[in-house]
Amino acid sequence: MKDKFLTGAKRALEETRKTLKEERFEMCIINAHMSCEYMMKISLEKMHSKVRFMGFKDLMGILKRQKLISASQYDELEKLRRLRNKVYHEAYIPSKKEAESAFKIARKILEKC
Repeated sequence: MKDKFLTGAKRALEETRKTLKEERFEMCIINAHMSCEYMMKISLEKMHSKVRFMGFKDLMGILKRQKLISASQYDELEKLRRLRNKVYHEAYIPSKKEAESAFKIARKILEKC
């Protein structure tokens, strides 16, 4: 399962980069979120057999409780989660600055794991 998530995370990060360059900021946010979710699942799959069914917020909480991410990393992921939800559920169009921030968060998470 790890290889599947790692491939997905790398592909989603590349799409994040591409959509940022193309100024398709809403897709940039969605792809950054997807990349982070896959990387969090990789970090937790040995500890939790049902990790593939867990949501973003649950994954964040477990990682924080297990001290696998810092409080500031948790805050960054929460910012990304909220932004993704606005894009996905409210048809929000993010700014270039928000998209660049999402890309940086996803890149840091991929590098950490």
